[in-house]
Order: sequence, then C-alpha cells, then structure tokens
Amino acid sequence: MKIGVITFHQALNYGAILQAYAFQKFVDENFTDVEIELIDYRCPYFSQLYSVNNQKGNNFAKRILKKTHFMIKRKLFSSFIKKHIALSDTYTENTIKNANDRYNKFIVGSDQVWNPNLTNHDKNYLLTFTDVNKRYSYAASIGLAEIPQYVSNDYLCELGRFSKISVRENQAIKTIHKLGVTSVSVEQHIDPTLLLTRSEWDMVCVQKKEIKKKDFVLIFTVDYSKELIDEVVCFARKKQLDVYYVGQRTKNPNVKYIPLISIEKLLALFSSAKYVFVNSFHGTIFSIIYHKQFYVRLAHTDGRNSRIINLLEKVSLTNKTSVEFIDTTIDWGYVEQVIDSERQRSMEYIAEIINDES
Repeated sequence: MKIGVITFHQALNYGAILQAYAFQKFVDENFTDVEIELIDYRCPYFSQLYSVNNQKGNNFAKRILKKTHFMIKRKLFSSFIKKHIALSDTYTENTIKNANDRYNKFIVGSDQVWNPNLTNHDKNYLLTFTDVNKRYSYAASIGLAEIPQYVSNDYLCELGRFSKISVRENQAIKTIHKLGVTSVSVEQHIDPTLLLTRSEWDMVCVQKKEIKKKDFVLIFTVDYSKELIDEVVCFARKKQLDVYYVGQRTKNPNVKYIPLISIEKLLALFSSAKYVFVNSFHGTIFSIIYHKQFYVRLAHTDGRNSRIINLLEKVSLTNKTSVEFIDTTIDWGYVEQVIDSERQRSMEYIAEIINDES
C-alpha cells in the first residue's frame, strides 16, 4: 500500500518540518508493508509567503540581511528534508490531481492544514483532488476558535466526505461538530513529534559534545516576546546561567542570540539545556520529550493557545504556564505513561486507516 501525506513541509518553521519527519518515520517503523511519501505540493500562497522576494526590510541593508538569513535557513531546512524525508515529485495546484492515481490513500496533517488563513483557503488541504474513499486526516489542526463564515460551507461539504477524521486539539472537535459535520466521527490524537521517543530524536540531533556550553537557559520562540526575554534574563542572573536564544532578532545584550541554526543542532540545544523558556507549541513538546524544567508563556488570545493547553492538561503540567513553578518536581514516569498510551491510540488509528476497505 502507498500512502501520500500532505502537510506544511514547505514552511521555514522548525515545528512544521519536525512533525512531517516524525509522522513519516513513525509509519515507516511500525507499518513495514506501507510505503509513505510526503507529497511535495507547492501551495501558491505558501510559495509566495516563503519566497526570497517576500523578505522585506525598512531599508536596503535590512532587506539584504533578511534575504541572506532567509536563504541560509532555507538551505538548512532543505538539507534536513533531503537527508531524512521521502518526498514525491513536485505538484502545483494545476497538477496535484495527477497524484490521485499514485496513492491508495491520502492523509492530511498534522499542523494547521485546516486554517484557511494560512493557506488562503487552498482546498487541496481538504483533499478535494482525491477520490472520496481515499480521504483521511491525522492530527490536523484548525488553529482557530471557529471556521470563518466565508469558508464554512466548503469545510462542511468536504470534511463530510472524509472516511476518518483525526484532529490535534479538542477544540477542533467542537469546531467541526459546530460546523455540522455528522457523517464521520472526529477523534483527537497527539502531534506527530510525540510519536517518537527521546532516543529516536537523539538519533537525529547532533551529539551533545558538539554543544560545548556550560549549564544554560534556552529561549525558543515563534513570536517575539520582549517580556519573555527580560523575564529569562532576570531568572538566569539569579541562577548564574548563560542564556541562549533561538527566535526573532533581539538587541538584549544579556542573551546569546542564535539567528541561524540547523534542525539537528536545535534538538541538541533542547537536549542539553538546564531550563527551557518557550512561547511555542513544539517548543513545549520538546521540553517535555527531553524532560526539562520549563515555562510556557501563552502568547495568543484567539484560540491558538488551545493546542498548548490541551497538551499540558493531558500530561498534568498546566502549572508550567506560571514561571514560579519552573523548579517544581515533575513526575516524568507519569508523563511518559500518558504519552505511551497516546502513541498506542495513534498506532491503532493509523492501522484502521491502512485496513479500511470502504
């Protein structure tokens, strides 16, 4: 059997690439009779968004700097994909329908593939290019509290044609039910990055000995937060720790800013850090995978926090959204037990997709 997966592997975002890799790796390792490929679909909106010509700046020097950083980061990500991910031929919105005959089944997810604001409502992420009986999802995310009205009819119609639906957040189940989808059950499953164990991630990251640093605090952000950086600097000063920061540019002289880093080295930083401060979903996940004392600063008020909150609730770590609890002892045995149980649920769900003859 051959399965095609459509997700956000084009995004220059660490979490997007890591979840794409993890899902393919998990299926490869656990279902040896299945060939799985990531469909190299070039969403027009994504292609424009992640174009070197779209890197703006207030002046010529800043534009050159942003474009240079962009090209280096794209090279780092492309290197990881080439080494670790099996990609299909490249498809555009005009040729994606040709993929239908190449695969027995299609899975969309994970990541915010059903957030129309991120795809400009590209219906290929609703698998409209495939036969109806080939449509499945795994841990697909909407990333919004509700589906915008202008696309609600399309979502109601197309999601109702799926054979199985799996979403990443509990909120997405409510959103889809509110939309009126009743012909197919909706289940919740963990993000693909949690499908792999710490030892499996260690096989990807560079060796710790390459991270020649004394004890340090790692800041990893998706959205710039001056408040978070200032908070960490104060914390690190009391602990007499260095601060390493992966995120948007900062002028704070008390942190060691790392503007460009490979995926492998980022994982090594998570593995080696004494403390981790994040405001991102996948930053939270890798803090948990690597059993770190961590703090999550919730950054949004529009429903995007639900993915972090759902995860922390699942593993009983909701106190990690309060910095005063960063040194609280964590029962990692319990956390791993919960994640192992969720992995098994995901395994069973994927097996159901593979064995589905509808």
